[in-house]
Amino acid sequence: MKIHSCSSLQFIHHKGLFLVILLASFLAVMGCKEEDNDRPRPAPPSYIYEPNPDAPPNTGLLHVYAFASPNFRPLSRADVSLFLTYEDYEKDLYFDRGLTDRYGLVDFRYLNFGNYYVLATFVDQGIEYQIVEPVQVQDGQTLTRNLIMF
Repeated sequence: MKIHSCSSLQFIHHKGLFLVILLASFLAVMGCKEEDNDRPRPAPPSYIYEPNPDAPPNTGLLHVYAFASPNFRPLSRADVSLFLTYEDYEKDLYFDRGLTDRYGLVDFRYLNFGNYYVLATFVDQGIEYQIVEPVQVQDGQTLTRNLIMF
């Protein structure tokens, strides 16, 4: 019977090679982890004003985004209405209206500067969510108003 012997130097070499392969495998598995698109994200700011040098005099641009919490994903097909006054909102007399696109955006374009109200409505699994918020369009500014629906 033949006995195979291994010197201690060969043993250390094989053990080191084994550890390198083990470490490389571990890093490959951890690096290939599937990204979770539903992970919680920080809430977007409610109001963002930016200078708009292209705005005609006495006007501003209004963008409204609708998001769902807790992951703040954009809501497509949310119904967003713009009202000139709160009394118009109570009477359902909207000035303009639109559905959000796949990015959760409704663009109301240029409006005279002043105060308005936006109503966003979204239906999810048969449950209707609504939010009414004031907006202030400022002269020469682009306003992005982010609404968190639910």
